[in-house]
Amino acid sequence: MSTDSSTTDSAASAVSSGPGLHNDHDAEPHEAPAPPYTPSVFTLRCTTPAQSSRYHVPLLPRGAQPRHGPIAAGLYSWDDPGPRDIHGTVTQVDGWVKLCHPEGQTYWHNPQFRFMTRSALENPRNFQLIIACARQVDELLRARGMRTGLSVELVLEPESDMRTCGYYFVDHVKETIFWAEDTSTLTLGLSPPSSSNLKFILKQQYYIHIEYFPAHLKCLDARETRLIGMLTHGCVDGMTSDDSTFPYDAEQCRAFLQMLGNLPDSVHTQAYRNCIVGRLLAEIYGTYVVNFHDEIHARLSRRHSLLPDLDIRCEFPRWISWIDKILWQNPAKYHEALCDLWVDRIAYFQPWNKFVEQLACDWLRSGMFAGIGITCGLILRAFLNSSAQKASLWIYVARASSSASISLGLISLTSGMVLVQNRPLAQNAGDVNEFLVHRSHEGSVWCLLFLSFAITLTSFDLMSHFTEALALLPFVMAVLLIGLTAYLVKELPSVNYALMLLGDIAHRAARV
Repeated sequence: MSTDSSTTDSAASAVSSGPGLHNDHDAEPHEAPAPPYTPSVFTLRCTTPAQSSRYHVPLLPRGAQPRHGPIAAGLYSWDDPGPRDIHGTVTQVDGWVKLCHPEGQTYWHNPQFRFMTRSALENPRNFQLIIACARQVDELLRARGMRTGLSVELVLEPESDMRTCGYYFVDHVKETIFWAEDTSTLTLGLSPPSSSNLKFILKQQYYIHIEYFPAHLKCLDARETRLIGMLTHGCVDGMTSDDSTFPYDAEQCRAFLQMLGNLPDSVHTQAYRNCIVGRLLAEIYGTYVVNFHDEIHARLSRRHSLLPDLDIRCEFPRWISWIDKILWQNPAKYHEALCDLWVDRIAYFQPWNKFVEQLACDWLRSGMFAGIGITCGLILRAFLNSSAQKASLWIYVARASSSASISLGLISLTSGMVLVQNRPLAQNAGDVNEFLVHRSHEGSVWCLLFLSFAITLTSFDLMSHFTEALALLPFVMAVLLIGLTAYLVKELPSVNYALMLLGDIAHRAARV
């Protein structure tokens, strides 16, 4: 975006005499001029790093889209454009430094007044908004008699309406964030704290901030040393236990330790190092919150439930227990495994993915056995059809049994293929929680019933012989048992839709 240099320079000069954090180290705190705003026009709002809009990037305006242009001789060598790029866009503002996050996003930092923002300060309107917001925060501090140390920084996040500005303070010594006014966890969208773990909630937000604003900080040696200790303990815990509450498994911990050890200790890598440390520590302190770390009721095992209102285990009727025994207690086994994966509705995606892969192996194994059953049924039916023996009740029973075997095998093979292809692997714990919260098994019994009858009627004209109609009875029993299993293991909605679609296709084929 091209801007008028005179407008930008006048806005830049405002910061040199503008607000700063009310510092208890200042010998004589200066009196800021009256702010050019009224509360009815401009509003401050407490926010957190997790509520940042950094991932909601707007579309490029037409003036900023890539376009061809001339390249001057010696550009960026002996002909350095300085604070403007080849399109004339301002890249520096007096008193502010434009820095780049390792992921590519830029932000502005004012070392003198310890301000930070992701707002585009090359736009004079945004610059004036940041100055007005900083002045109002400074006035709020003075009105409350609050002073901040040299380790405190102010983050400003103007909103799209240009009338509201989110803010929070960062204390690098205490490793926390805070505000100049009273607020609440509900207002900030934070997890409800227990009696004493609010400090870990705020510490997690601090390290999210470190991840988002890493380029201007010196290397966090003490934090990195602590992180190495945490990862080492998590690695050993994961290798010696199968129910660790650490957010990373042993293999991931070893990979992280190796990467941290291989990262050179250089000023050129400090932004990358700080970003890595911030992201990993934010995840670890997040698990401290949900597992009541540093409390008498700390959770030491993933299977240990501390919140009885969130316990998903329940007592099933006796007839379901009988069905479970008929099915070799497989539904109960899968139900127990799911309960262990979602204790107090806390999910870990590595154990979840292992569970899903084990399910996929079971589905593939069932498909293999189904293929063997289909082959044997086809051989038996071909033998019976080519036999010159006189028809008898046993012949009809054998033919009905082979039809049942083939149809059940087709049902097992089809459902197994669909389940394997749609297995719900997760990229993070949020994917697991979203899947389990929105799980649904309504309609699964009916779609399986429809699919079973459609496959049966399409493959074999069973209704042409009364005795072979008996082959439908095993299908009905099988569908009911599968439905009960779905009730216990909570069948996934995508499979319901796929099975309904396959059943509809088979039904249409049967009517042709």
